[in-house]
Amino acid sequence: PDPEPVIARDRTAYLRRNGYSPDEAAFLCLAADAGGYFLRQHYRTFRGTKRTRAESKLADKLLSHGHAKVYLGPRNVELFHLSSRWFYRQIAADQSRNRRRRPESAIRRRLLTLDYLLANRGGWLLTTDVAKIDYFETLCRVPRPFLMLKNDRFIDRQPILVGAKSVNYTSVISFCCVESRPFNPRRFRSFFRRHRYIWECLEAKRLVYVTDRK
Repeated sequence: PDPEPVIARDRTAYLRRNGYSPDEAAFLCLAADAGGYFLRQHYRTFRGTKRTRAESKLADKLLSHGHAKVYLGPRNVELFHLSSRWFYRQIAADQSRNRRRRPESAIRRRLLTLDYLLANRGGWLLTTDVAKIDYFETLCRVPRPFLMLKNDRFIDRQPILVGAKSVNYTSVISFCCVESRPFNPRRFRSFFRRHRYIWECLEAKRLVYVTDRK
């Protein structure tokens, strides 16, 4: 199934009308979906450039509009958090919990998620509950009881990538298990069990384990 009609809605329009460039708006939507946190380096990676004034301009806009807060991390590295309720409302993610401040371990996992998404662009990204439900229930014909929903929200908050390339004309769906801690078999098995009913309904799928620890 082709997810593009379902999830390719223009979520950047309101941001561009409020002074953000197309690149800035697209990056901010991705960062918000990945967890709401990012570093200047992430924006440079998104644009494929070295250090320029571009990330400073983006930071100035975010802070002047009150759309983000900035914290100093280790070695005085600036950590940006998209924390404005207005911001998430404009990108059709007003139910997102990513605007809430998280503990250090959760922030690391969100930054790692953004690293992964930036390295794997080219397909379609399912992050919101609406996009996931539309794709699996409408396009993949997965029965709703198999989706592991609670109050119409996915229990698992990890991103799902639908590849632009296909195997036997079927899009490969990548389920991401992102961990900022050393590998734990029990947590991995739990992730596997939560998704087993969805996977049984899909033709081409894979599980990607993402970590920055050995």
